[in-house]
Amino acid sequence: MDSFLYDRYTQFPSLNYGTEAVPSQASATWKLDNITDLDRLILAWASILSRLSEEEFPVIQIDGAAARIHLESGHIESVQIEKSGTDSGSRTAIVTSDVRTLT
Repeated sequence: MDSFLYDRYTQFPSLNYGTEAVPSQASATWKLDNITDLDRLILAWASILSRLSEEEFPVIQIDGAAARIHLESGHIESVQIEKSGTDSGSRTAIVTSDVRTLT
């Protein structure tokens, strides 16, 4: 497996919305019945993000922790994100707890 020297979140690419304003934040809510559904949701989102960003191993935030997603194996790996001066703080996230309790 490749070694990753600097982990960073995979940025959602800018999409052409024409003349409409581009939303800076959006959310969707699903009721998941079990952990298998959560794994499928994570893999589905990572697959979309990978195709749009052209990153083979997208890094997203899951319940506040950074994770690199290995799409072929379905492995979800915890990683540490290094802060840099060029980090915009942008990321995509999956939150499985009550969002009112998160800061």
